Amino acid sequence: MIGILAPESLQSAWPDVVELLEARGQEFLARVSLEELFVGILKEEIDLWIATEECDLRMVCFMAWEHHAKESNYHVMWLAGSGLREYPVPGLDKIEQYACMRGAKSVIFGGRKGWLRALEPYGYVPQVSLCKNVTTCWRN
Repeated sequence: MIGILAPESLQSAWPDVVELLEARGQEFLARVSLEELFVGILKEEIDLWIATEECDLRMVCFMAWEHHAKESNYHVMWLAGSGLREYPVPGLDKIEQYACMRGAKSVIFGGRKGWLRALEPYGYVPQVSLCKNVTTCWRN
């Protein structure tokens, strides 16, 4: 089963989500805290998509909206799990359908280059994204 976890069900699923995050999400956890994710889900600012198989958590995907006056986009913040090769088509279909029904222009999936190979067959195209570290405000 693949779907958005209802905020009222978060407490019971959270330990398994944290276990997966701590095992595979160290890069993601360097940017966000567990508390931020938990509160964001409860406030419905972040959607937690999960895939389960016979009560076992198989996939976790955090999604967030970017709203503007003329368009909205639905961003994949982080995705990981076991057996992901089984879920791309049904999981992406559900996420894309959900985003479309809520007025999204795009589902935006950032990440490692390996995702490009995996997602291109489903219509995802690369976009240029440039980044510069600006944590140092003053330079000599």
